[in-house]
Amino acid sequence: MEAITIVSEGRRHYIRGNTYPIKDKLRDAGCKWDGAAKAWWTGKREVAEQIVASAPATVPVAPGSDPGASREAPGEDAVVAGKATYKGKTYFVAGRIDRGRTHYDDRVSQVRTRDGGKVLLFSRDGKLQFWAASGEATIAKSYDRPQTIGRLARFAEEAKQARSDGNDDGIPNGRRYACEECGEFVVRGDGSSCWETGAAH
Repeated sequence: MEAITIVSEGRRHYIRGNTYPIKDKLRDAGCKWDGAAKAWWTGKREVAEQIVASAPATVPVAPGSDPGASREAPGEDAVVAGKATYKGKTYFVAGRIDRGRTHYDDRVSQVRTRDGGKVLLFSRDGKLQFWAASGEATIAKSYDRPQTIGRLARFAEEAKQARSDGNDDGIPNGRRYACEECGEFVVRGDGSSCWETGAAH
């Protein structure tokens, strides 16, 4: 059996779990389907709470599956708020986008239970998610701005390629960055030079 829960991300309140048996109720309540997140959502928290309260305490899951097992996560599109170590392995900390006035103002916060006793973790490939006791998960890195697993993976690949191209700092050619020496925003490989050191950007 798998309970239906609410996961809020910014102004969207996702109704997660095995919602197939109550899909008509969700549609009638005005909820919308998010294909990328593979979940129904509503902009009204009270609507989500009414649906979850009126849903069966548990709904059947696929025969032969382990009810205590981790369930499928959104994959590379999963929003993350940092990295954590749990039982000797590294995981991503699930994130909730806190919308600002523009996307430049968006921030991210960790997804935790209301009492803060558990934190939601994603596997490194984003295919599994599970709740871990907050006291057993050590936060190794936090992000201020929303990131996705796919974006972080692409960034790591680009940094690896940049190092193999001779850019020891991992910044690839064509990327805009702040020079640590002069503080100017420049583009790697644009032909400019640092006015502090004279080295090529």
